[in-house]
Amino acid sequence: MDIVDQGLRDIIYALALKYAVKYGGKTSAKSLVGKLIAIRPDIKAHIKDVIPHIERIVNEVNNLTLEEQKTLLEKYSEILPKEKPKEEKKALPPLSGAEEGKVRMRFAPGPSGPLHIGHSRAVVLNDEYVRMYKGALILRLEDTNPKNVLPEAYDMIKEDVSWLKAKWHEFYIQSDRIEIYYEHAKKLLEMGKAYICTEDPE
Repeated sequence: MDIVDQGLRDIIYALALKYAVKYGGKTSAKSLVGKLIAIRPDIKAHIKDVIPHIERIVNEVNNLTLEEQKTLLEKYSEILPKEKPKEEKKALPPLSGAEEGKVRMRFAPGPSGPLHIGHSRAVVLNDEYVRMYKGALILRLEDTNPKNVLPEAYDMIKEDVSWLKAKWHEFYIQSDRIEIYYEHAKKLLEMGKAYICTEDPE
């Protein structure tokens, strides 16, 4: 039994027309084999018998003018399955002026409790940019206001960031660095770039 019936011939003809039109009037049998098997996987075991038919039809189509191919394609295109539209790959917009290896992003929550949705969005965005530019993510806990500190939150936050699959490269606790801040504040005062406010807090 000849596996190449009229239905299969029509599919081959439609494919040949489609790709000939796509590439300016010419196609090749070799380029159509995989596309044909994708539509008719049942012929894979008999592809050696099918290839001569593909070659004959491709030669026939290649001998047509481009206008003739386009006219025939309108008739035969309904035979082919509809192509699924390609999904647009969603990606973050690039950072202006950013260079690979030089991007440093900071995530600095206060340890007042576990991360909330807003925190999660921020850390994920920062982490994505760090991955995009092969940079570094700094996790810093801002705990200089003792009224807003929950002791358990120090570990909670690290656990939450890890759960979000974000990876930090440097970790700091702000209260551990008070002496560093004092030194920089002192230098700024000496340079006249800062001043001590003596106004009443009210």
